[in-house]
Amino acid sequence: VVGAAHFGPAYSSDESGDGLWLLWFVLGLVFVLITALLGVLRARRPANLAAERVSDAERRRRNRALEVLEAWLRPELSVRVLIEQSGRVIGAVLAEFGQHLYDDGGRLYVFRAAILGIQDARRDLGPIRAAWDIVGSWEILEPGQNHLPLPHRFMAAMVSAACLWGWWDFAIALVVAFDCMLRPGEVLQVERRHLIFPDSLPAGIPRTAFIVIEKPKTRKTAARRQHVRIRRGDVIDLLERRYGSLPPAARLWLYSPYQFRQRWDTL
Repeated sequence: VVGAAHFGPAYSSDESGDGLWLLWFVLGLVFVLITALLGVLRARRPANLAAERVSDAERRRRNRALEVLEAWLRPELSVRVLIEQSGRVIGAVLAEFGQHLYDDGGRLYVFRAAILGIQDARRDLGPIRAAWDIVGSWEILEPGQNHLPLPHRFMAAMVSAACLWGWWDFAIALVVAFDCMLRPGEVLQVERRHLIFPDSLPAGIPRTAFIVIEKPKTRKTAARRQHVRIRRGDVIDLLERRYGSLPPAARLWLYSPYQFRQRWDTL
């Protein structure tokens, strides 16, 4: 009896506790992995990956350039017939088209978009060297120029004039674009859900706000989604009072790019 009481069962309570702990650890790890996998699957939106390679705006730009190329080719040829030719023929025709645009006072971006449009249809060709050589020569003859930054006093004068004429949203768009160094296209795409005000941030963070940029211009070479920070309290107050009560999907500035440019040119 004493021996049985002394030796007890073939395993100790410590070993049983270690085994139970290991079992719970493995089950917990499996649960975390399954939860993460399901979260990724739920968050992934349906998308045509081949189509997502080019933005809608860029696709429209290329289609318009192909229409210009189509008008130049007619009546002897068409874009549909051209893309069925060999790479050497396509390059020679595009090079001649580029020379025509240059001589006729056309724009380089139209020629570049036409080349990309043809390459989209014939991915097997790769870069069309003869056409891109024309682009290089054009850029040497007409090098691009950087835009001069808008002086602060000039911007303040534009905002003042916009307020006097009752263009409140346009004035706010100018302030936000200047303060956050945003491009006009990025400003015009902002919706209410892209604004993150201080009351949505954790406590203890200095008063600040954020604007989420869903489709920044540099999304091909940098982060696909970016944000800018607003530290000026007066700008934050202005945005909260003007747009804080809007529904999430509401656009902040209901201008088309043409209307925005028209107001800019007027000022």
